[in-house]
Amino acid sequence: MLQENWVTVKQAADIIGCRVQHVRLLARNNEIKASRIGEKLWVIDRTSAEKYAKAKKKTGRPRSKNN
Repeated sequence: MLQENWVTVKQAADIIGCRVQHVRLLARNNEIKASRIGEKLWVIDRTSAEKYAKAKKKTGRPRSKNN
């Protein structure tokens, strides 16, 4: 069983609001705190995922000033 401050990749994806593949990419790029267990299993620090979700940048093209 995972400790309270660690979550699965699926749980982290729900916290951040993205797909599990993106969470794995964030973990590989050290954008969120994560640890690997074995060869395939990732566990994500809950606090790190919550901070990333709050700081997540808006995507897309900025609105023009005329609108």
